[in-house]
Amino acid sequence: GFLVARDVAWIVLARVVQGVATGAATSAFGAALLELAPARKPRLGPAVNAVAAAGGLGLGALVAGALVAATPAAGTAIWGVLAGVLLAALVAVALVPETAARRPGALASLRPRVAVPPAARAVLAAAVPALAGAWMMAALFMGLVPTILAVLWGVHSLAAAGAAASVEPLVAAGASLAVGAAAPARAMVLGVRAVVVAAGLVIVAVASRDLPLLLAAGAFGGVGFGATFSGGLRSLAPLATAHERGGMLSAMYVVCYLAFGLPAIAAGRLVGSLGLLPVVVGFGA
Repeated sequence: GFLVARDVAWIVLARVVQGVATGAATSAFGAALLELAPARKPRLGPAVNAVAAAGGLGLGALVAGALVAATPAAGTAIWGVLAGVLLAALVAVALVPETAARRPGALASLRPRVAVPPAARAVLAAAVPALAGAWMMAALFMGLVPTILAVLWGVHSLAAAGAAASVEPLVAAGASLAVGAAAPARAMVLGVRAVVVAAGLVIVAVASRDLPLLLAAGAFGGVGFGATFSGGLRSLAPLATAHERGGMLSAMYVVCYLAFGLPAIAAGRLVGSLGLLPVVVGFGA
């Protein structure tokens, strides 16, 4: 869709299709990763889930920014590379062994299902504020950093914008691995504290026009993102059986993706009418 898009309507339609595909696949992939992890390495499944989610966002921003700056045919290059990666992933998925028993009803199995097993409901409810806050911070940083760079420092380089936006998710990928040995609850507490620090630093950085402080905010936000997401996954994974994990992860990702998407849309709409600083302060608070 993106490769052949002729106008904004095509791009929006392709984005919708991409969103549906991502939402449908993420929970299934996540559940499969949890089940494919060796029994002797129970932390591996959640770690791969967390690193893939955060690292994919970071690499996407970094590579896309670099390609846009490097070639006039950036659109073709970006979506061509992504299409090739996805084709390779499709082949890899076809070779992965099935982790659940086959049952009749292939078409019915494609129906979206969000369901939290009773054993996991209290844990998910307790994790929702931390997860939502971490993903909202990521949306604020990744969504507004290009605008902040342009407005405050006159930086219009898309490569620089992509590199700056990638700071938080790339740090999050590393943080997911770093907290892997910590107790899930402890990791989430660490993550919440890091997100609070990040939000404060973003406000101060924008108000004082301090670029290093802004990047430090991204790093703290990344620690918060990685720690809360890793801790949440590791808290929930043992509380669902094999046939319940997909629905449970769907519920978790619904929270995360709404927290990531809605603030970015709102911030983009409000910056033009309210100005950059009030929007940053509002979301940071």
